[in-house]
Amino acid sequence: MDTMASSSMASLESMSGLEGNMVSSMENLGGGNS
Repeated sequence: MDTMASSSMASLESMSGLEGNMVSSMENLGGGNS
């Protein structure tokens, strides 16, 4: 469990930037124009 948890955390941390950018893009495309 610890290993999988660590792997998951590492993946989330490494992808946090990409996800953040995608979320920002989605928000901008969604209702960010207003």
